[in-house]
Amino acid sequence: MANTTISMNKIRQILRLHDHGRSKQAIAIQAGVSHNTVNKYLKFFQQSGFTFKEENTLGDKEPEDLFGRSNERKPDKL
Repeated sequence: MANTTISMNKIRQILRLHDHGRSKQAIAIQAGVSHNTVNKYLKFFQQSGFTFKEENTLGDKEPEDLFGRSNERKPDKL
């Protein structure tokens, strides 16, 4: 389904594969997500300023806050 947040396990899998040097296309195939989804979460990760090791030590709440925001729409100004 378009514009839905994927599980933290799936996000961590994407980040782990990226850390191991896999291509975005290979990550998409192995994780079972679209190439655009891989791009989206890698972009958010890179903007976060975290390293893979730092992100890997976080609980699920902090990354959910970071990655979950991607689907929230900002309210329209009246």
